[in-house]
Amino acid sequence: MTKTDYINYWITTAKDDIETSISLLDSGKYAWSLFIAHLSLEKLFKAFWLRDTAKKTFYQRHTI
Repeated sequence: MTKTDYINYWITTAKDDIETSISLLDSGKYAWSLFIAHLSLEKLFKAFWLRDTAKKTFYQRHTI
């Protein structure tokens, strides 16, 4: 996978998680909604970190 593939993976899964979080919020599951929203933010932070600071060797050694 390329660096761009990793970034796209984290962003795509973050979007999916935030949609789940909104569904949970609408159904009154507030604690779970907050938990999933937190996971979504972590994934976005990973994407931004990879985009801005990660060295080339990081994404070539790891697989998802």
